[in-house]
Amino acid sequence: MPRFRKRTRRLVLSASILSAVSIAILDYYYLYDLMPALFDDFILLAFLTALFPSMLVSYLEHRWRIAVDNALPALLREVSMGQLTGKTFPRALSDAAKVDRGPLSRELSKSVAKMSWGLPIDDALEDLGERLGTPLSNQAIKLITVSGKYGGETSAIFERAATYVEAVLADRNERKARMNPYILVFYVTFAIFVGISIALLKWIFPVLMGPEPLLPVILSMETYRDLFFHAAVIEAVFAGLISGKMSEGSMSAGLRHSVVLIAAGYLAFLLLVGT
Repeated sequence: MPRFRKRTRRLVLSASILSAVSIAILDYYYLYDLMPALFDDFILLAFLTALFPSMLVSYLEHRWRIAVDNALPALLREVSMGQLTGKTFPRALSDAAKVDRGPLSRELSKSVAKMSWGLPIDDALEDLGERLGTPLSNQAIKLITVSGKYGGETSAIFERAATYVEAVLADRNERKARMNPYILVFYVTFAIFVGISIALLKWIFPVLMGPEPLLPVILSMETYRDLFFHAAVIEAVFAGLISGKMSEGSMSAGLRHSVVLIAAGYLAFLLLVGT
């Protein structure tokens, strides 16, 4: 699972926004006169073009961070066991890096290689903490640095640290599990809104606005359809962002929820109502 640098994330964001603006300009100045019925479709395409790359980067970054944090307890215990068997701290750290624990082991191997080239252990570990970048990994790196500098019964410290990290991960997973029903509420609410909108557009409004209208005709069916569709997109965006904030503590994590809801709403309108 890749980890993206800030420069890469900025380039992806800039490219996606530039592509979205290009699609919107093309839609407004060229396609609106040729295919006016598809104007909203291309605007939505531009919107998804702006969201999807950043959503994908955020998702991969999140998976990478989760993999790093989940591997921390095993790494700390590996170092602790190595010191209990009489290994020096650098040797225990080097042997722990040889065990495949995903991205954490790969990044730790780079730091061990730098130490073998003569880089001071504190500098190598500080560089490791910057590359990992998660709060739990930063705490673990600080613990390793202090333990290596001052010595003492470091094996017991590493064992307690592993227990602490496991407790934090368990609490995080429990909080996420508690939030899942609320996330489901957002999805169900969105589905109900889209369902009611489609029912109004497909069955109720045609009767009320038929050849013998039962109510005064204020707006056309196309206008009502556009209003309901725009409202569905707005609801999908904010429901997704709030879902990400509630479940993972980050608004950017909600982009994938927003993209899923927008795509589902668009397909529902397209298949059941038409463009």
